[in-house]
Amino acid sequence: WSGAKATGGAPPRGVLFVSALLGDDPDAEFQGAGVLMVWTLGADPACKSVQIAHESKIAAIAYGPYDNGPLVTADMHGIFRVWDFTPRLWPLQHVDTRSVESRAPSIVVDPMNRALYSVVGAPRLFIWLPHGGPRSPRRSTSSSRQTSRERESIKEIQSQRSKPA
Repeated sequence: WSGAKATGGAPPRGVLFVSALLGDDPDAEFQGAGVLMVWTLGADPACKSVQIAHESKIAAIAYGPYDNGPLVTADMHGIFRVWDFTPRLWPLQHVDTRSVESRAPSIVVDPMNRALYSVVGAPRLFIWLPHGGPRSPRRSTSSSRQTSRERESIKEIQSQRSKPA
């Protein structure tokens, strides 16, 4: 949900994102597909958009870390999609992180660092950063050198990247 808190008995305002699963009719063309709906809230709530978003059930949905999104969905197969919803719902990015494990992916929003984190399978953590990287945190000292913990984290990430799949 993205919106404003209702005051004085007024209805909530904003946009509500809802996922659903198409029926199990074996004759249906899009059987078991994940559907994404965009509802506008206010005095006259209305469904503004309905779209098949994934070939399988939508397992995770997240909005942010900015006031205007983006909207990120993930299906049961580990396929992530980044969506824009103005003026209509359309995918901006498609990321296939398929895992051999059959675990549902998860998504967490980190507004302080303007990042999204997602987990697919057991050891796979994906960090989604804005173009140009995260904002640099302010340090309490005047030193701009990396701490030993930061150096170790970077070495670990680099060694994971260099391992063959």
